[in-house]
Amino acid sequence: MNTIEAGNGEWVVSSVGCRTSRTPTGLEDVSKYPELFAELLANGWSEGDIQKLAGLNLIRVFKAVEQVRDRMAAEGVEPLEEEIPKEDIIGRDYCRFNLKQPLVTP
Repeated sequence: MNTIEAGNGEWVVSSVGCRTSRTPTGLEDVSKYPELFAELLANGWSEGDIQKLAGLNLIRVFKAVEQVRDRMAAEGVEPLEEEIPKEDIIGRDYCRFNLKQPLVTP
């Protein structure tokens, strides 16, 4: 789990278990977010701040993506519908955290 200050006093939290071998005890993966949020609320964070931390920014990003989608559709750009070949993804679980297996990078 990483926390990043956005520079404007806002924080974001992300889980990148596939890229780190050390996490704070009790915050090993996203299943621990409810405990994190409860602790932050108990320590004076507002519900609005928790909402921002939990993904309100993600909603903003998705809205922007939808605007790009709509613009591209209006310009006649067709979406790509190609499937990724299985051989390109089998054995590549980089975004899964498994302490029993060493990290393999592409």
